[in-house]
Amino acid sequence: MAERLSDADVLLEDLTPEQRDAVTTSATPLCIVAGAGSGKTRVLTRRIAWPAATGTIHPPRVPPRTPPRPTASIATARAS
Repeated sequence: MAERLSDADVLLEDLTPEQRDAVTTSATPLCIVAGAGSGKTRVLTRRIAWPAATGTIHPPRVPPRTPPRPTASIATARAS
């Protein structure tokens, strides 16, 4: 019989090792800087869903934030 994955495990299934680290780390705040099409939004949404799936947080209390393009460009330039 196939093993049933938990909701938390399903969230990590299709992530790269680096994305998994970003989703499951307890570090806060966390800044994710990556190129276009690299999965930043996937990581952000799963970073919110992960603690909810593991029972660590109450989902409605987490406000997701993404910076506007000009702010993102400045942050990228500073990180380089």
